[in-house]
Amino acid sequence: MGTRVRGPGPGAIRPAAFLLRALARTALTGAIVALGFYGCRDQKPPATGRAVPATVTQDTVTVLFWNVENFFDLTLDGNEYPEYRPGSNGWDQFTYEVKLANVASVLAGANADVVGLCEIENARTVAALAEELRRRGRDYPYTAVADKPNPTLTMPSLLSRFPITASTGIATVRTDDNYDSRNILRAEVAIAADTLTIFVCHWPSKRHAESYRLATAESLAVALRQLPPGRDYLIVGDLNADYNECEIVATAGLDDAGGRTGVNHVLRTVSSSPTRFVDYVDQTELASCGPGCHYDLWLELAENRRGSYAHRPRWTTPDHMLIPASLQDSTGLSYLDNSFAVYTRHDSLLSHGEPYAWQVRYKKKELWHAGKGYSDHLPVSARFRRGAYESTGPAAIPPPPAAGPISLESGPEGWLGEESSIQATRDTVRARTGAYSLHVSGRAPNRGVTAARAVLPAWLHSGRSPSRLTLHLTGSASLSIRARVPGAKSWRYFNAPAFKPLKSPRYGEWSSTGWQKLSLDISGLAGPHDPLEVELRVQKKSSVELWIDDVGVE
Repeated sequence: MGTRVRGPGPGAIRPAAFLLRALARTALTGAIVALGFYGCRDQKPPATGRAVPATVTQDTVTVLFWNVENFFDLTLDGNEYPEYRPGSNGWDQFTYEVKLANVASVLAGANADVVGLCEIENARTVAALAEELRRRGRDYPYTAVADKPNPTLTMPSLLSRFPITASTGIATVRTDDNYDSRNILRAEVAIAADTLTIFVCHWPSKRHAESYRLATAESLAVALRQLPPGRDYLIVGDLNADYNECEIVATAGLDDAGGRTGVNHVLRTVSSSPTRFVDYVDQTELASCGPGCHYDLWLELAENRRGSYAHRPRWTTPDHMLIPASLQDSTGLSYLDNSFAVYTRHDSLLSHGEPYAWQVRYKKKELWHAGKGYSDHLPVSARFRRGAYESTGPAAIPPPPAAGPISLESGPEGWLGEESSIQATRDTVRARTGAYSLHVSGRAPNRGVTAARAVLPAWLHSGRSPSRLTLHLTGSASLSIRARVPGAKSWRYFNAPAFKPLKSPRYGEWSSTGWQKLSLDISGLAGPHDPLEVELRVQKKSSVELWIDDVGVE
């Protein structure tokens, strides 16, 4: 597929004409939305709120990515979602123009140089958006759309102020059931004498198990290996996976690949193996961890500020920007350190503390468009410069300490969920030290199960054979804790409430309203350089509500 330079398309409107029509239709609030929404907000999102600079030089380039949430045009192609068929469910000229104006108003305000998009229907829709942006004084003369080789309902796209010298679509297909994932867009963007290869992605949703995203990630990894050595490239897109997907995939019931994930293990944003203590690739490790490693820019933000999408009502991080070592070297383009941001347009993209999604309502059990809102995702952006990379600060996640307990401040403590009916997540409400603890909650099925597990690294016991495993607990559970060196044939069990070492499990009730320190005898279990595998087991059909903090090996 070649580069497509688009002109005005169907549905492109002039702002004055749109405003007159909007004012005439006071029954709808679309005009207010199109001009900017400033409704009530209950809380701040985990976003930096930093605006993309209004002016950039030729030596500084801003790249933005946004999932615009189902932006269809008014041409009936036969592949639209039912509620987006022209003339039905309130999807008409007026609501289309509101959507077009709202998307354009956000991008005009962000004023990025290169814009990656997903959930946009086709080249006509991209052309209409580019024309509307031109009318607003934001000219993007170059566009690319991944409309081949697989036709899909929406297509990753790119708008650029810089020439797109070539573009192509990369097919991602699961051969066992012929599921066609959306193409990956590869575009070569010429920035003065340099070229930045940008991959725009929209991976399979979480209606599918992780193997679908793994297949898409593998297709991307093949394309990355075909790049010339040292090529400057950037991966952007809605990967439908969190930056810490390897920690939560089992808990979410999506793990059909033994803990292996596309974003963390195929694209190598972690340097650890699946199901092992999670070690994220940070800025200091990127150059030394080898080809195919990436730094996920979410790690630049404090953990409680990470999020571009809110789901029931937790903030998640499906929208990514991943950089390779070539954007942290001394040649070509370089990442501008600490420039990654979530764009909220002074919070006008929020409603009640969440993304102000495109609004639909039910009418006779069918979805109808309300003619207001933006997208259920927030845009993310980053800046790049011509010249050598300059670090302006440490990585958001520091390297592990030399020894001693870890209190969930520098990482997830290596804990992973194992059972879909039991959640294992960080918690900010109850913490013994610092800001976080691990919260394990849910109900076991008709069997005893592992509620949470960790492989604790050898550096915790500082080169000595460990004798005690210590951890602090509060809450309640019918509990048995077990430990071993990974791969050993047998476990050592510590059964509640006494937690004395035994060779077999016997679940006992344990409960405490305050923090209690457990000191478990693991003498002779591991050598000075052995990691330690630890599991919290709960009895069948029992409920668990535990908080864990300050795990150590002595």
